Amino acid sequence: MLAVASVGSAAYVAGQTLNYLNYYSALSQLAVEIHALSAQSFPQSNVTVTVDFVVSNPTPYVGLLVRALSYTAMAQLDNGSRPVVIAAPTVNSNGDGHLGPNSSIHLISRFVLTDVAMTQFQQLCASQNRTLAWAIDGNIALVTRDGDLSPQFGLSPTSSC
Repeated sequence: MLAVASVGSAAYVAGQTLNYLNYYSALSQLAVEIHALSAQSFPQSNVTVTVDFVVSNPTPYVGLLVRALSYTAMAQLDNGSRPVVIAAPTVNSNGDGHLGPNSSIHLISRFVLTDVAMTQFQQLCASQNRTLAWAIDGNIALVTRDGDLSPQFGLSPTSSC
């Protein structure tokens, strides 16, 4: 009986140790990408922009929780002018943010442009031949064994509009 308990304890400790060894590589290899970005215009009403973020853990580490993702979306101009800030939303994981080993989760964000912002977006879109280059900068509210961390990211997707 004592031998069984000893073997069981050793196996448990070994598993936890191996998981711990993957912790720092999980933090350094955590990736944020955009699966899809679309802008849908409703004339005389609004423009709805949808961003599908994918947060990935390409390591065998168990123990990461994505609480939320905050970002600023800016439209880049072809002529080198300063980017135009479109929105600065936050998307919560609503408790489904457990990032398992070798897995990813989708966080979908929508923001709506109305009135002057909608008009500026439509003018910008028309001046850029209906294709926008975006600059998206943000951070992830990540819960780890060391407490809350906020790794930053920067992405440059394009979309039609």
